Amino acid sequence: MNIEALEREHGEQVVEHLSQALHMPVVTPDEMSATAPQLGDRHESPLQELEARELGGAIEHAIARLRPEYRTCILLRHVEGHSYEDIARILDLPLGTVKTYIHRARNELRGYLEDRRE
Repeated sequence: MNIEALEREHGEQVVEHLSQALHMPVVTPDEMSATAPQLGDRHESPLQELEARELGGAIEHAIARLRPEYRTCILLRHVEGHSYEDIARILDLPLGTVKTYIHRARNELRGYLEDRRE
């Protein structure tokens, strides 16, 4: 999920709060694109690059379908790499709630992506 989507969904204050809570600057979509690794950098065939893009798009779409609280927890855990304890502290939630949200998010993602399994 990018900054623009967060702003649309939750308002600018939430994005600013998350940025401050994570001690990270807000990164614009242009800045993200400029620093993103290029698929061609991995020496993949054009077919592999296309498959990787399609899978990435499917994963992004599946994450976007999650409830906001699940999405926030799963992004903090798997994209930002925070521990369960850090997520609980950042979001001011009980540790058990964070674990439950991440478990449920993973199950929902698994269901959304089931047709992509080979």
